[in-house]
Amino acid sequence: GWSSLERRPRSWNISPVATAPHGSHNQVADVPVDAITPDPKQPRRIFHKHAIADLARSIRLDGLLEPILIRPTEPGKYQLIAGERRWRATRELGHPTIRALVSQASEQQAFKLSLVENLQREQLNVIERGLAFRRLLNDGLYKTHEELARDFGLSRPTVTKSLSVLERLHGDAVDFYLLNGELLTDTHLDAIRRVPLDKQRPVLERAVKE
Repeated sequence: GWSSLERRPRSWNISPVATAPHGSHNQVADVPVDAITPDPKQPRRIFHKHAIADLARSIRLDGLLEPILIRPTEPGKYQLIAGERRWRATRELGHPTIRALVSQASEQQAFKLSLVENLQREQLNVIERGLAFRRLLNDGLYKTHEELARDFGLSRPTVTKSLSVLERLHGDAVDFYLLNGELLTDTHLDAIRRVPLDKQRPVLERAVKE
């Protein structure tokens, strides 16, 4: 299955902490939950409601054990880099603030950091991985699959396979899969890859109704 894609021991080449101007380092602070917005371009697209509810129960009992990672976008406003599940669960609990590490990462640095976290936690499906890898290549941050794979501690075939899946899927089918990710699985992806492009979304729509 797609979840068994080869992973090599991680050797991240991306600094987990960006420094602020004038040499000041990131700071941990209690930030208003409503002052934070998700990154619309972040690699992870699917969030399961039951998992958020479970996490909210855990936070209610034990508190937030790990700060989220955010970056300022304008005075008093922040964008999520890592920890969207924790942010969603905290918001669901109605907490006014959340513990956060405030980073001065650029947009590109933030995307790479977000991808690192999701790959480390193995939270991305093959579609989300493929879209993230394609963005990094299209943005010119990496010239080859091998270079990208090396930087993220993956094998080159893993990167190539994730990208090749996208090439065999219609854009409408990809969008529908991401919107209905709680009801669809990798098995459904395997099935639609065997049907004509214009039939892929209808197959997924039937699967959701069933």
